[in-house]
Amino acid sequence: MRVPVWRMFLESVLLLMLGTGLLAGLSWLPTKVDAIVVVSEAIADLIRGLSQLLEAFLGLSAAILIAALLVLGLLALLSGLIRLVRTFSVVFKSSERRQSLQASKTPRRSSRSGRRRRLRKMR
Repeated sequence: MRVPVWRMFLESVLLLMLGTGLLAGLSWLPTKVDAIVVVSEAIADLIRGLSQLLEAFLGLSAAILIAALLVLGLLALLSGLIRLVRTFSVVFKSSERRQSLQASKTPRRSSRSGRRRRLRKMR
C-alpha cells in the first residue's frame, strides 16, 4: 500500500519538531543541572548498589552453607545411629546362633544309620 503524501508530510513535520524540542531542552539542561555531578553521583550510586548486592549474595551464601552443614551433620548422626543398631542386631543374632549351635552339639545317642554313615565317610 502506498502512504498518502499528506501523511508523509505530517510525520516529517512532527519528527522535525520532536528533534528540535529535544535539542533545545538538552541545551537548556546544563544551566539548571551540572551534568558532571549528575554522572559522578550516578556512577557512585551504581558502585554502592553493586557492593550492596555482592554483600547480600555473600550473606545469603553463608546462610545456605550453614544450613547445608546442619543438614549434613544431622544425616551423619542419623546414619551412624542406624549403623549402630544394625551392628548390635548382627552381634546379637550371631550370639544366638552360637548358643543354638552349642545346644545342638550336645551328645546324643546315635542310631545305627548314623554310625554307618560315619563309617562310610571314614573309608
